[in-house]
Amino acid sequence: MKTLTILILSVAILGCGNAVPETNDSIIKTLISETNSIGKETPKSSSNNEEEHTIENEEVKSAKVLKKKVISEAEIHLVSEERIEDPLAQAMPKVDFSKVYPQILSSYVSSSGKVNYAEIKTNSQMLDQAINHYQENTPKSSWSSNQKLAYWINAYNLFTVKLIIDNYPVSSIKNIANGKPWDKKFIQLDGKTLSLNDIENGIIRKQFNEPRIHFAVNCASISCPKLLNQEYTASNLNSQLEKQAKRYINDKNENTFTSNSASISNIFDWYKLDFDGGVIPFLNKYLDNPLPENAKITYQDYNWNLNN
Repeated sequence: MKTLTILILSVAILGCGNAVPETNDSIIKTLISETNSIGKETPKSSSNNEEEHTIENEEVKSAKVLKKKVISEAEIHLVSEERIEDPLAQAMPKVDFSKVYPQILSSYVSSSGKVNYAEIKTNSQMLDQAINHYQENTPKSSWSSNQKLAYWINAYNLFTVKLIIDNYPVSSIKNIANGKPWDKKFIQLDGKTLSLNDIENGIIRKQFNEPRIHFAVNCASISCPKLLNQEYTASNLNSQLEKQAKRYINDKNENTFTSNSASISNIFDWYKLDFDGGVIPFLNKYLDNPLPENAKITYQDYNWNLNN
């Protein structure tokens, strides 16, 4: 009878391949229990005849062989069942996208600051991955001032590229959002929906007393300071800002100087209050031939054509 029970249970296991795991486990545990009891029944006090005794011994011997095989396979099945995890219950592995934005900059931005928007659009998944990284790693209170400032400069530039790509082909950033692209609320960061103006004026200029940021944030236009083809980092931020300021001020396409006059970018007019001590003293930090305090200042027309 025990042998018959085992065979039935064995068939039940094979037939439950797609059953609920708990059902399989219950059948298998019963099978192991039933099989373990083989050969352990209380021996009969007497036998009717020798033939019956011989048949019983053969049955027990065969059952013991089956017992060993079934227990081994059933226990393996139980261990395997325990190791199977519901894929939906497993947490998705966190992918590190921290190197994607630097890769975009080095691959699609030239040393002269020209941006290959067409290629970025073709590889737009990279842009999405870079944005994902910035969305998942917003500034913490424990971050240093340089860490926070580097983050927001990079975020501004990254989302400016995103704005162009979302509207590409386009000849000028001013052709987007009815001429007010900087007011467009499309940036999802830290649980808020922000605009480029929110980042530049509400965060960077408001929280950091750093006039050199005007040569780091990029407005995707020819007259803007060149987009740096590397990510701003906390450890290199000061040297990066210094290089960008010197580069822009000495760019003859944007600023020209004589011994007593200067024709300079509108940036120095729009943001003149950010240059503590005045525009001329600030310019003189980066000029080989400093201007006199009474130098005549005029401002150049701004070229809003795309920086591609």
